[in-house]
Amino acid sequence: MEHTDADQPLLGNDGDNPSDVLQESPGVSAEGLGGLFIWALTFSAGISGLLFGYDTGVISATLVSIKTDLSGKILTTMDKSIITSCTSLFALIASPLAGVYADSIGRRKVLLVADALFMIGALCQALTSTVMGMVIGRSLVGLAVGAASMVSSLYISELAPSHLRGRLVTILALFITGGQVVAYIIGWLFSKTPAGWRWIVGLGAVPAIMQFIILIFLPESPRWLVQAGYVAEARHVLIKVFGSDSQAAYKARTVLRAIEEDVADEAAQLSHNKSDSSFRRALQTTSELYNVDGNRRALILAMMLQGLQQLCGFNSLMYFSATIFESLSFSSPTLTSLTVAGTNFLFTLLVFSLIDYIGRRRILLYSIPFMIVALLGCALAFSHMRWIPSSYSFEDDQAQPLSSTSSMPTIILICLTVYTAAYASGLGNVPWQQSELFPLSVRSLGSAFATATNWGSNFIVGLTFLPMMEMLTPRWTFVIYALIPVELLERIANHIDSDADFLSLALTCRGIKECILSPDAGVWRARFNDKYDAGWKYTSDLLHIEYRTRALVLSQKVFIHPRETECEHLWLEVLQTMLMETYMTKPGDNRRPRSKNLQRIAEAVQKTNFLSRPMVRDDSGVVMNPSDEYCAVQLCLTHMCLDPLGPGPCLRSNYDTAKVYSYGHDTHQSLVEDGRIRLDTLLHIRNFWQRHLLSTREQSFATSYEENVQRKPREWLRPFEDPIPVMGYWYGYYSCIHPYPASPLTLEEWQTCAGHESDHDAVLMSLILVDANRTIWPKRLDAQFPEHDLLCPRKYFIGSEGFEGDDSLHYHIRGFYQDIPETQAGIYGWMRICFVSYLLSEERDGQDEPDARSWEFYDIENDFDRIYGFEGILLPGGKIMLGKYFDLQFEGEEDCERGPCIYWEHTSMGNVLDILTISQSINDPFLTCFSPPREEQA
Repeated sequence: MEHTDADQPLLGNDGDNPSDVLQESPGVSAEGLGGLFIWALTFSAGISGLLFGYDTGVISATLVSIKTDLSGKILTTMDKSIITSCTSLFALIASPLAGVYADSIGRRKVLLVADALFMIGALCQALTSTVMGMVIGRSLVGLAVGAASMVSSLYISELAPSHLRGRLVTILALFITGGQVVAYIIGWLFSKTPAGWRWIVGLGAVPAIMQFIILIFLPESPRWLVQAGYVAEARHVLIKVFGSDSQAAYKARTVLRAIEEDVADEAAQLSHNKSDSSFRRALQTTSELYNVDGNRRALILAMMLQGLQQLCGFNSLMYFSATIFESLSFSSPTLTSLTVAGTNFLFTLLVFSLIDYIGRRRILLYSIPFMIVALLGCALAFSHMRWIPSSYSFEDDQAQPLSSTSSMPTIILICLTVYTAAYASGLGNVPWQQSELFPLSVRSLGSAFATATNWGSNFIVGLTFLPMMEMLTPRWTFVIYALIPVELLERIANHIDSDADFLSLALTCRGIKECILSPDAGVWRARFNDKYDAGWKYTSDLLHIEYRTRALVLSQKVFIHPRETECEHLWLEVLQTMLMETYMTKPGDNRRPRSKNLQRIAEAVQKTNFLSRPMVRDDSGVVMNPSDEYCAVQLCLTHMCLDPLGPGPCLRSNYDTAKVYSYGHDTHQSLVEDGRIRLDTLLHIRNFWQRHLLSTREQSFATSYEENVQRKPREWLRPFEDPIPVMGYWYGYYSCIHPYPASPLTLEEWQTCAGHESDHDAVLMSLILVDANRTIWPKRLDAQFPEHDLLCPRKYFIGSEGFEGDDSLHYHIRGFYQDIPETQAGIYGWMRICFVSYLLSEERDGQDEPDARSWEFYDIENDFDRIYGFEGILLPGGKIMLGKYFDLQFEGEEDCERGPCIYWEHTSMGNVLDILTISQSINDPFLTCFSPPREEQA
């Protein structure tokens, strides 16, 4: 199975990405990008990540060091929760505002304001003596964190080349984890110092001051400069970005031109929508985000990933790890917490070096199961310990082992370390690639919703972790944190578009396969019903197997040949099964939506040569006979073959002209024998029409076919097992060579009479069903159209045949059709249809028509000016008829006119009024005499 590129986002976006301003353009090599200047820019912007990480990690050591320094009392559980979670709440508020101001005043200025808030917030925390003052300081820091986290990644992505963007954005995550390590180290150094927590929080102003000074001397994003009209400044920045490259000026002009075109397009769009109010434009964007399937799926996936990143409980570990380790009786809880922060940093660094090689999707899908197992390990270890909750502080709440062993705290530490490593590898980084999920038109709004989900979930975790530890005990708290990824992972699995990624998820580890993606898991049925028809007919076990089989087989780029290999035969079997399920609905459900199976089949065959080269010749020039399964699947997809926008015409070498024209046979050879259809002969006929209807080089039927755009064969709209309405208007062609060639080489060369006589016109038939008991079919024709005991009883019809553009000429039609009960190559729904098209001679014309129900003729040669016999096979679905015709008056003679025919349903007749309308519209007394009595019409 071929996987998509590993470094692609979880949900592919086929749209253009005009914001990738430094991606390679024609004539601009990727080499030379990513020089010292761009790394310096990334480092300076990354200080925002350092501040983010520092203020996230610093609270862990602060909570165990404050004692009674705030408001003269020991912090309660709720005090700790509010102090911790208010940062996330105000980050949630600041994040969307920062996005708005980043477009109006620039990315760099927003970062400068964020640095000012970092400094003020740090000083406020360090100098306060009350809980409320601490909350205010943490809230200011939250505003800074929200603004910086929103703008920093945008600042980097607008300066980074596309081939380095994954790494440079990951550097931001590296700075965040590095800031957490620095916070834990400083917390450990000041843990024994009186009022050391004030130094811990106050030092957070130092990197903010450093970044503030650096940013004063750094430029704006070139994209924002162009938007603001500072094109010269943007060119100067781009030249610095390309560094010492000898073609820096040329490359800068090339990229600048791309930015200007992008900005001009956006301005034109804004000008086009200028008459609309801002509120209406916002509603339009929101509607596009929610109502377009791809956008909605991207939004759900992005929000789920951001929610999962927080609701798995990792930040509760960063906030309260020192509190947890202190309650587990570790002698230096702050130093022990450094193990968690160090693991987070090291594995983020590892991912930073490997993400462009392994790919984000694989890292994410393989890391989550380890997180779940580690959390359950923590819960199991806590279940062997006695936890004494307190409403005042964890300081006196020492956890005591229930057994004599003291290994449980060590086991918990190991599990938390594994959990941190798995988190840092996947969920800590991948969700922040969310901008790649959305097209440009909804990227800003989609990213805002996803980021808001992250901060909202972070606030919930920070506010509820300590109360959960007290009320539910640590064991059940960690079980809940383990179950949330399990539940969300199942939801995320429903929105992973690629089956290859979904199966990779199912194979990541035995535990997740049994827990989340077991055969009876609802995600399998949900995905099956989303992609295929008839999911209701499978049990859970069979549906699980069928889904995985289809996902693996249909992802192959199989190049089919008539002599199939085992792999190709399996591919055909899957298509055969899907064809049988097409449009299947539950009993009593009359809805007929567009078939999802046909859509999947169309996607699969586009990867192959299956329809464009349906048959090949061997080395001796003989067309190789394929298997019945091959022929049956090909024939069921005839509507795709004849689509002008489909695979196109096949080659002349893809069919045997002698079989198409029954060369070497003086009499008609039936298409049905012993209840079996000659599928190979029928496929030769189909391929003949695929060539001559679509290839303009043949100069035969292509012109007429192209002119009748509204009369192309359509896909069927009913299950194979439903009754097929034969009655209605049928449109099509039949082909001949006259005089009949004496040499097969001439037959192969001519193929049709086109070019030798005239182009063939399209044929329009109207068919009407009559009572099967009425003997309208002459027994003398049974010799040419023999009875078959293995077929269902005949049903008779009459009709009229005319030609496109010639209203003066009409032929009468009498015929029958009969179902073929046996499956053909495992597919049912086939039907045999036979009829004669004739014109009575002038002497006989009109004599028998008043009593035409009991019609019998005596002399074929003298009673008719013309009588042709047709035998065809109605393909499953009842929309297309393939077959042969021959001249009954000259059958058995060498010069007998004969050839292939094709018809497809143009308009079906569903009631008596339709029948009457047709008979009146063609003004045919032959049809009018079969109009039902008045009581039947009523």
